[in-house]
Amino acid sequence: MDGMSVPDVVDGVAEDIEIRRNTMQIEQKRIFLNLRENARGRYLRIVEVTGNNRSTIIVPASGLQQFRAILDEFVDEAALGQGHQGILAVSSNGVSDGKKKKRRNKKPAAAGDGGAVGPAGVG
Repeated sequence: MDGMSVPDVVDGVAEDIEIRRNTMQIEQKRIFLNLRENARGRYLRIVEVTGNNRSTIIVPASGLQQFRAILDEFVDEAALGQGHQGILAVSSNGVSDGKKKKRRNKKPAAAGDGGAVGPAGVG
């Protein structure tokens, strides 16, 4: 066989075809990566299993290069040991601009000021 699995057939309709898969064990998590194809096209399915919890994300093939580029940036950042020092700023369209935004600890409201906060979080 050519490495591709036979599609599941439900009510005479071919379902998803598994093209490739891989499994990783990282600490207490099992991560399953499946490259699959259905009538709408190819996609990567990533499943994380921790204990009884299961989370899944689907990345269409059309977005895999962008996903990889962003993931590579995160891997590079983690390798530098700086991944914990800030959060990425996100633009209005929901895409990261790659710049870090420092977290600010909010100061508790002083007694008697009613908790009023001025512009841009200055209080």
